[in-house]
Amino acid sequence: MRSFLLIMFLMALTTSLAAADTHKGEQDRTTSFSDEASRILGRHRWRGSLSCKEHRNLCKLPRSPGPTCCGKLCVDLKTNLFNCGRCGVQCKFAEACCKGKCLNPFHDDENCGGCGKKCSKGSHCRFGMCSYA
Repeated sequence: MRSFLLIMFLMALTTSLAAADTHKGEQDRTTSFSDEASRILGRHRWRGSLSCKEHRNLCKLPRSPGPTCCGKLCVDLKTNLFNCGRCGVQCKFAEACCKGKCLNPFHDDENCGGCGKKCSKGSHCRFGMCSYA
């Protein structure tokens, strides 16, 4: 019983440390994008928030959220739920944006449970899982 509790504790500790590292990486990526954008905009007289509408090159910076400017935001048209395939195309509830197309990952054999997760031959996607039933 003691060894079981020790194993459970170690698993919980490992999971929480992995989650903390992932979150830290996201913060670093956002910070470095902001730093890079600040350097570029520092060359100009500038007031206001960062916007790709006025500064088109912001979306082309390394670690930008996406290469396309939709409205005032840099987005990736291949994965953005509110700009799927082109600016302004919004996916419906329970749909995912996969390679620029809105689809339902709960019933799509080519994207079962997520983008690019194809069911094997003879199985079909049911509720986001491939099954042979």
